[in-house]
Amino acid sequence: MITEVMPETFKKQKFLEELHLAQNNISKLTKKMFVGLSNLIVLSLRKNVIESLGEEVFVYLKHLQDLDLSENRIEKLEEGALMGLSNLRVLHLRDNRLTAVPASNLALVPDLAELSLGTNYFTTIKQEDFNYTKGLKSLDLSGTALNEGLNIESFKNLSSLRKLSMESCRLRVIPSAALSSLSSLEELHIGHNPFTTLPSDVFRYNHNLHSLYISGCPELVHIEKNVLQANLNIKQVIITHNPRLTYIAQDALRLLPELSMLDLRHNNLQQISEHAATWPDIKHWYLEGNPIACNCSAAWLRTLLLDANFSASLKCASPPRLAGRALRSTEISDLACGMDSATQGLVIGLVICFLVVMIATVVVVMLYRHHDSCVHRLLKGHHIGGHGSQYNHSFSHSYHPAYTVTPTKPVPLPLYSYPDLYPSRWSSLSVEKRTKKRQKSLLEKLYLCHVLSLGWSRVLDTVVSTKSVSVSAASPPLHEP
Repeated sequence: MITEVMPETFKKQKFLEELHLAQNNISKLTKKMFVGLSNLIVLSLRKNVIESLGEEVFVYLKHLQDLDLSENRIEKLEEGALMGLSNLRVLHLRDNRLTAVPASNLALVPDLAELSLGTNYFTTIKQEDFNYTKGLKSLDLSGTALNEGLNIESFKNLSSLRKLSMESCRLRVIPSAALSSLSSLEELHIGHNPFTTLPSDVFRYNHNLHSLYISGCPELVHIEKNVLQANLNIKQVIITHNPRLTYIAQDALRLLPELSMLDLRHNNLQQISEHAATWPDIKHWYLEGNPIACNCSAAWLRTLLLDANFSASLKCASPPRLAGRALRSTEISDLACGMDSATQGLVIGLVICFLVVMIATVVVVMLYRHHDSCVHRLLKGHHIGGHGSQYNHSFSHSYHPAYTVTPTKPVPLPLYSYPDLYPSRWSSLSVEKRTKKRQKSLLEKLYLCHVLSLGWSRVLDTVVSTKSVSVSAASPPLHEP
């Protein structure tokens, strides 16, 4: 294990581009340590015991682009410690003991694109901390106690920032005000914080956000509706390993046309709404590790799983009879919801029978109420047994012996009523035959109408249990209205 690097050790290594001195016991850096490394691009001093950085210690590393000083004991950067690193693009200072953001030294690396400051001792972020790093693309603040150290001005100079990590920052609420300045933010890691909810439209100012990571939040209980309604470019949502997350509101993750991956694994979701997201439009979604209750509320999910190629191993946690069984292998009847195809056919058949009976009942009632008018309509326009006819026959029948019908309007007499005018055309014999034939036909119609009405009357008495009504032999004659 290296404890010290002597001056000018690398004097003749002018073509060396990468130098890794990680996981040693180096405690001090000197200016002449890096003499001769004019073409060095990557330098790693991670996991040593360095406590401070002296002035101009890296002055000979003019082409250095990536410097890793993480996991040391650095408490302070002297003024000018980063002098000469004009080409530096990546700086790792996480897991040290810095009590403030080294703003003055960051001003010496104006082209810095990636900065890691996580797990240090500072607790606030001020606007001036990033006055000279306006081109910064990625910032890692994970592990710093920023629960009360952020305000609307904190990230005001980071309008070009695309990736921000604030995991384990003790945030009790999502800092929407501070995030409002990050108009170019695309990727946000904000897990392992003690906030309890994701409010509606919480990232409303981050219109370019396409990846959201919220995992390991011990107090997160529910996600409100329309939480990402302003983030139409979102492509990935990772919300996993939140042990108290039990509720995702309807429309929480809907209407996101670019969403292609939704990971909700290992939460505490017993139920999830069909309308929480537009599930069929999401290419990849995962729900494994949730204690899903396999009841009627999960029927839609079962149907979706039958067609999906993912979350196939999603298992039921309750009821006990289905515990441990894959949801997609259950039957709809197992979920105590709906009917199988045989039951559906039986119900449809019963409904059809019921409709037929209802229609027949209506017909019976109509015939029963209007059976007299049926006879009247058949006799309308005829004259039987009345005065003015030369053939006077009485109408009698075993069921209706006393019907006498008088037409409501004059009926024109047939030609055979004028034998004097047409003696050669009609004989009394032919007239008598024709009249008897017409009367016989009329009697047959009357008899049929009466039998039908009497039969339907008896059926109605049986179906609706009404009083039986029959036509007696002494029924009153049907009079002209």
